[in-house]
Amino acid sequence: MSAIRPPFTIESATAKVRAAEDAWNSRNP
Repeated sequence: MSAIRPPFTIESATAKVRAAEDAWNSRNP
């Protein structure tokens, strides 16, 4: 692991993507 780390982790990024997909799915049945 490098000393410099991104502001968000892959897990949090995936969670945001899933939330976005759920929003689109609920909006477009």
